[in-house]
Amino acid sequence: MDNLRVVFQTDRYDESVAFYSGVLGLDIADSWGEDGCRGCLFAWAGTLVEFFEGDWVESGTQLAMEVIDADAEHARLVAAGADPQDPADMPWGHRSVFIIDPHGNELNFFQILPKSPDS
Repeated sequence: MDNLRVVFQTDRYDESVAFYSGVLGLDIADSWGEDGCRGCLFAWAGTLVEFFEGDWVESGTQLAMEVIDADAEHARLVAAGADPQDPADMPWGHRSVFIIDPHGNELNFFQILPKSPDS
């Protein structure tokens, strides 16, 4: 755990991956998906930089923080007076709780779900 990700949404996915891998020289730690819903993960100085193709992040940039239990994090945020979205399972295997900070930045508290035997 203890995973911090800076997530960028892009409609220029191939160019972004080429820049971060080819120009900056970062290794691709993981990639997934099909055209229109692809993702790529780079490790950089203890932080993960992630690119998603598409328009699912409202602000275009997101701070994603891994948690042990997304439902417990949701309850903690509500108890603290916040108004997060209800936890939701994502197609890439995370359970996420989204909240918008006072500056309009999207925060994603995510739990990595166990892989099903079918995947």
